[in-house]
Amino acid sequence: MPLHGWLLLLLLIVPLAPQHVEAAGKKDKVTINLPQNLVLKEFIKIISMRTNTVFVYQEQILRGQMSITAPPNFQVTAEDAFFFFEKILKTQGLAMVRREGSNVVEIIPAAEARFKRLPISTDEEGVGASGGNYVMRLIPVRHSDLKRIQAALQPIFSKTGVMLVYEPLDVLIVIDDAANIERIVEIIDALDVPLPEGLEKTVTFHRVLHNNVAEIHKTVSELFANLTLKGKPYQFKLLIENRLNALFIIATQEVTNTIINFIEEVDVPVEGASTTIHELRYTEPGKIVPLITTVFPKTASINIVPFAPLNALVIIANPVTTSQIIELVNQVDIPRGDMQVKLHPLKHSSAKIIAPLLSKIFSDRIVAGKGEGKAAAGSPVKIIPESRLNALIIIADRMETERVLILVNKLDVPQSISGETQLRLVQLEYTSAKRMAPLLSKIFSDRIVAGKGEGQATPGSPIKIIEETRLNALIIIADRLEIERIIGLIKQLDIFQESGKVQSNFKLYQLKHAVAKDMAQLLKEVTGKITEVARKDEEPKPGAVQEGQKASNSGSDIQISSDEATNTLLIFAPADTFETLDRIIAELDVPRMQVYVEALVMEVTLSKSLDFGINWKASGASNNNRVITGGFPTGGSFDTASAAAASGGANLGYLNANTISIGGKDYYSFGAFINASKGDTDVNILANPQVLMMNNEEAVLNVSSNIPIGTKTVTDANQLTTTQFEFKDVGTKITIKPQISGADSIRLQISQESSQVSTESVLTQQAITTYKRELKTSVVAGNDEIVVLGGLIDEKRNRSESKIPGFGDLPLIGWMFGTKSSSVNKTNLLLFIRPTIIRSQKDLIRVTTRARTRYEELKTDNNVTEKVLKDLNLSPPSSIGDQIPEGTLEPAD
Repeated sequence: MPLHGWLLLLLLIVPLAPQHVEAAGKKDKVTINLPQNLVLKEFIKIISMRTNTVFVYQEQILRGQMSITAPPNFQVTAEDAFFFFEKILKTQGLAMVRREGSNVVEIIPAAEARFKRLPISTDEEGVGASGGNYVMRLIPVRHSDLKRIQAALQPIFSKTGVMLVYEPLDVLIVIDDAANIERIVEIIDALDVPLPEGLEKTVTFHRVLHNNVAEIHKTVSELFANLTLKGKPYQFKLLIENRLNALFIIATQEVTNTIINFIEEVDVPVEGASTTIHELRYTEPGKIVPLITTVFPKTASINIVPFAPLNALVIIANPVTTSQIIELVNQVDIPRGDMQVKLHPLKHSSAKIIAPLLSKIFSDRIVAGKGEGKAAAGSPVKIIPESRLNALIIIADRMETERVLILVNKLDVPQSISGETQLRLVQLEYTSAKRMAPLLSKIFSDRIVAGKGEGQATPGSPIKIIEETRLNALIIIADRLEIERIIGLIKQLDIFQESGKVQSNFKLYQLKHAVAKDMAQLLKEVTGKITEVARKDEEPKPGAVQEGQKASNSGSDIQISSDEATNTLLIFAPADTFETLDRIIAELDVPRMQVYVEALVMEVTLSKSLDFGINWKASGASNNNRVITGGFPTGGSFDTASAAAASGGANLGYLNANTISIGGKDYYSFGAFINASKGDTDVNILANPQVLMMNNEEAVLNVSSNIPIGTKTVTDANQLTTTQFEFKDVGTKITIKPQISGADSIRLQISQESSQVSTESVLTQQAITTYKRELKTSVVAGNDEIVVLGGLIDEKRNRSESKIPGFGDLPLIGWMFGTKSSSVNKTNLLLFIRPTIIRSQKDLIRVTTRARTRYEELKTDNNVTEKVLKDLNLSPPSSIGDQIPEGTLEPAD
């Protein structure tokens, strides 16, 4: 900041000696006379003189005048005057920062005070407590929660101050003026007090004697979560200690006592508890007790004891619990031979959902190796859900248990983020599950969820499709939307095949070049023909009419579906039709030809290109290797059709052998012409795009600016003017659609539009005049042949006047002292297009190399004929006259 930008007020005419200032004291009264309207700068001067203070400030921060109402010659102490001054500064958005240990005070915007080097205080008295000085204060919080104190103070804290929390030391860092900080400290002192006795949280260990600790935990949590204490919800936390059947209670002493009293009332020996002896028929008691006690843990009110002499269990519990235990024992106590009981916990899935699904698959079904989809007598398989532990109890022999566990591990997968993963068992009626599962997995596994995009793999819930050969069914694990998609496809594929028809099969075609959706639509239209061609002709038999009717519906034997995500075709058809389908798909799934288009849009002045912008010339070779040249209006011979095409309107021309002539100069290549045009002041190149496009696909080349145009001006009541704008594209736009119609013939549908701002002077008036030239046509050109479109002429008239000041304005003779001139400039808009057919990688490399070297070579304009002949692989002729065939027009004199 420059030194002159600061004003240092040393406003004491005769500075007081330090001892005099000390003697005066804060309580000595001073007399102040204030006018009703006072400039803040003058007020600072008065306070500086009366309080013996040096103020440093920047003049631009002092804004406007103040209105002060005070009695004349009123007397106040220096401290009160300074307090009064501080409040006025605060209304102006200013703050004071005092230099420590001095009477120098800096006046700055309040928002910037926090960034200054402020005095730091940690004691209770503070620093610079008097006046409106900005200070930093570290306030320790000894008893209360630091963040709660901050949240309580935030609504009443000043907007220009800063309050931060430093948790390691339980300290509030406050930056504000001294008066505000003192008020904050008073509030914190009132809030930061020790909690009354009994409100501090403690940890209490309490053992449950007669009940299951998990049940007590659930009961207490549900009951006390809905209770309030002194208008506030109960604050507590319960932790289970299973080994000791106990609870850890974390709460205040009052809440802890309430919870313990409730537990002691509930935790009593159950009335009516009795001892029941339950005999086992097939299982040894010592083997079944560990499983039962896992589900029903041993407590003071539940005890299960094995009694081997009677092959029985001694159950000590109340009647309800006893009946639950016996129900579980009866499910486990079944005849088993070498069968085993296994408890399998689940990690992700619900036991209640998986158990019915597995029971439907395995219970009383076939033994491994007996066949597919047929019931067979064998050892029963029982699968029991245990919701307490979210586990499955599997009762089966070793082989069946292993098979169940393999399937369970496939089903017990993490759910999606949305938690909508479902299991679905889909029974197949006509199709083999072994064939269907791999096909569907290839299409749907880890693919997109419906509605999230097309053709893009997205992370989501894993889709699993598992075949279950026992039931000839599919187990589908996916979210709801994906399950609906899969089942919809299954319904299309799992259809009945009439007897006597050729066996149908599935086949998946991965397309490399064609689009599966378009290919499927095309094949559906010709499926009837495909089936008829594929089947062999048979001799006429009785009932030929009926057979003919069936043949007419043969197209229904082929079903075609497409999957856009994988770009594949899924075809369900008789086996003898696949040979024809393979051949048709192979012929259709081929790379499409492309067209490389080079375009040049340019403006040429009529003075540069005689006769409406271009001097047409062409050269070519006849069958006997003679060169034919021609031009219009001067130069070599030229046919009458070309002359007619050069007349008014949109001119059209072909420049064979890559020869372009304009403004009396010849260019043997497209690139040389562009390079030469760039340095010509009479030629303005608007665009020179090159684009590679698919055959029969439209391409748009747009080089434009989006300029604002004022549409509406509104003036409100406060005389504020607002202008509304809309944006318009101004520039060059070319639309080209190529269609390869022969070996070296290309049909081009061309639409070209050029627009520009016709004058710049109107821009200040928020109005824009644009000039637009548009051309639409269809032409047929050869490969690598240049097409020229032109004749869109723009005319600009310029007038100028110069005169000698004073003399030029004299009546009658003023024209003798000045000059007037006018000129007309006309420009012709030309569009050059050269299409090149790309059939192979070699063609693509060729045009790429040509584009790369286009602007690197600048060819001279002499001896154009030899260069043209070299491009045509012809030997140079001895003389031009010998090469003109009979019947051609002679060059004009």
